[in-house]
Amino acid sequence: MGYEGWDQEPDAADRETFQNRLKATIEAELIPRLMLMMRVVPPSRGLRAPGVSETFSLDPETFARRLLSDEDSACAEVERALRDGSIDFLGFCERLVVPTARLLGAMWVEDSCDFTQVTLAVWRLQRLVADHEQSGDAPAAPALAPGRILLSSMPGAQHSLGLSVLAGTFRRAGWDVRAEPCLGVDALTRLLAADAFHLVGLSASLQADLEPMRSVIIALRQSSRNPTVGVMVGGPLLLQVPDLSSRVGADLSAPDAASAVTAAQAYLAARHRQS
Repeated sequence: MGYEGWDQEPDAADRETFQNRLKATIEAELIPRLMLMMRVVPPSRGLRAPGVSETFSLDPETFARRLLSDEDSACAEVERALRDGSIDFLGFCERLVVPTARLLGAMWVEDSCDFTQVTLAVWRLQRLVADHEQSGDAPAAPALAPGRILLSSMPGAQHSLGLSVLAGTFRRAGWDVRAEPCLGVDALTRLLAADAFHLVGLSASLQADLEPMRSVIIALRQSSRNPTVGVMVGGPLLLQVPDLSSRVGADLSAPDAASAVTAAQAYLAARHRQS
């Protein structure tokens, strides 16, 4: 996603190509994935929600415009709030990332900002989520992790923001998480063969993923070092195919990040009782 000739204004054909690509990224990948995980209604001005302190007042519209204008102070303000507890990771994703991404998409469609601005703004938003998910404060976790989970998207997917949100949610629930977006089937099967995971979480976005997903899951099970590995599915495709789990041969599905953790915990508890 981007344009190599940053020092040149693209011609009409190039601009339309990148406009369509970026619009598809924001509307078909980034926003649906986050909305599916969080199931949020974008808030009105001001953040007042669980996980957000009243002292944190940066609203999505202001944040979007500051990202577009390359204000590093906007990201620094969010980083400070995440560190001092004015907003937690899930509150940040629910009440700032999702509506900000939606606003950036709307600004692009309305042509109120150019393709370079919005591309870089989305990149800054993705980097902020990924950086905090990887380096944020560790959660209050139990002495032993509830389980080990490998999270990935269907091979060929190019976007990882939603997976970072999901990985962060599992980590904050104490899970041992390995998140590997955008890997091919061979790479995923090698990971499962080399290390024992309790669960694999696989995300899909498109109807075209439906048939290949069954084959991918079969390959993952066959290669797994843990012969009883469970497979959980989710992503925007779950909105279109509510019975996705049974259609592709998975063990469980979840419509959002919190539900994914709850379902995974219940699944492992049931497996433990049966053993």
